[in-house]
Amino acid sequence: MADKLINKQLVDIDELLQFLSNNGFDIDDGVWNKHEMSLRKVFDEYKKNTIPDVEIGQTVWIISRDYHDVYSIKECHVHKKQIRARYTFSVRGRHYYCGTFTKNSIGKTVFFSKEAAIQSLNGKEYKLEEWT
Repeated sequence: MADKLINKQLVDIDELLQFLSNNGFDIDDGVWNKHEMSLRKVFDEYKKNTIPDVEIGQTVWIISRDYHDVYSIKECHVHKKQIRARYTFSVRGRHYYCGTFTKNSIGKTVFFSKEAAIQSLNGKEYKLEEWT
């Protein structure tokens, strides 16, 4: 079981708590519940700050800039989420566009609406690439 948890690199909090319970983390219910809630709080905080708030298939808008300093707003779809050294998500757009982003990209390069992406450019020239 421990190998399974380590190899997954992402541990479900309920699975972790069950693992601890099954492997000698033997304390009375009152104390266990206190630790369980503490672990849940830490896990939820970590998840909120680290894991991107995107779903597979979700439409996102990506801002990129070409070598002529012209901005493009590309309509893309989240293709996959993965965990390596950190949590990332990959998107695909028109004309074979692919990109990989982290949670920090949301609101800077990645937007959940076309309007938010346009507003972030503050009146700069851009071209719009939508799926048709």
